[in-house]
Amino acid sequence: MAGFFRLEAEAQAAAQQLSRAHGLSRAQCMLLGPADATPRRFERRARQWASPWQASGRPPWSERWRHAGALLLLGALLAALWWWPDWHLSDDLYWPSLVATPLAGAGLVALVAMFWRRAPRPRRFDQRVREQLASGAWAVVVHDVPAQRQAGVVALLRASSLKWCGEAAPAQRL
Repeated sequence: MAGFFRLEAEAQAAAQQLSRAHGLSRAQCMLLGPADATPRRFERRARQWASPWQASGRPPWSERWRHAGALLLLGALLAALWWWPDWHLSDDLYWPSLVATPLAGAGLVALVAMFWRRAPRPRRFDQRVREQLASGAWAVVVHDVPAQRQAGVVALLRASSLKWCGEAAPAQRL
């Protein structure tokens, strides 16, 4: 969600009120000015609200487990490559190498997929915010707000700003 203001003082007052009234951290409530409309600065700031774990500062448990699993499988692949000359010379190690090779290959694929996967970006939201900044407005961007506080945050942004916009992540199946 973003609220747009004519003056910096109005935007700062709204950001402070949002932080006090709804317990938002500085990372959740960002103040952007017209200088942030340049492509490089805007891209750097926009990455902050597109991050799936911005509020807590660390990835969720599922991300940690996936990282650990990918690293374990990468280690298996490296071990298979390191000891491969010994394995094909011995008949005793035929079955372990037959099992370890596809497992290590799956680990490499998982690693590549994990690091190339990116969180979907809210493109329309980014475009609206950047257009308003380029026109000289100040913006207060609020993200990662718990569901029980969202209505209050939207109400405060609507009441205090000239314009506002918001975009939510698409709903996922349970």
